[in-house]
Amino acid sequence: MSEKPDLFNNPEGYMETLEENLSSDIINRASLQARQFGLKPKTSPHYLEVTVTRMNKKGVVDLKPYFQASKYAKKKKGSNGWYMVIPMRQKTAGMSSAMYRQASAINIPTSTNSATGVVQLMSTKISTSSSISSANYKPVSNNMTRIRQGKKSTYYAFRTVSDKTNPAAWILNRSKINDDNFSKTMIANMDRLFKQLVKKVGG
Repeated sequence: MSEKPDLFNNPEGYMETLEENLSSDIINRASLQARQFGLKPKTSPHYLEVTVTRMNKKGVVDLKPYFQASKYAKKKKGSNGWYMVIPMRQKTAGMSSAMYRQASAINIPTSTNSATGVVQLMSTKISTSSSISSANYKPVSNNMTRIRQGKKSTYYAFRTVSDKTNPAAWILNRSKINDDNFSKTMIANMDRLFKQLVKKVGG
């Protein structure tokens, strides 16, 4: 009988290691120049490259290109596409009492260590508040996975990012896109940037 993968033998340790590796890899990729954001200097206006650099300095970062450049990204068979599954830890301390009730109600069968269910309140944790609609995004999945750890449980939302994912889905600190942090010209350029990225994925 073959051994179970480490994920099943030690799910929490496995997930924490994966999270740390992903975080480290993304941070390292964040040091790359603006051309890593899917913008080609020969085909994209220079002001859009400058826009990326300036918004990064304010903490507004499109994480999708970092996922694409990550060693954990997988190639799609028969195409130039790619995808990556992101484990997002959902700490109980950050859940409302109503959300925790939904999460803890996910039933784990005795034959396994984990189960996935729908937690409707998950989408309320995602900020969609920015000055431009092109940077806003409504989550399309409310699935959460509950992993049994003895008498306790840990919770994860597994999200898949790919070449076809809406660019707005992985914008970090989108709530900072406002008149207090950027000029009207900069906000207009950011709007053009995100709309161009959406066109690239066929949105």
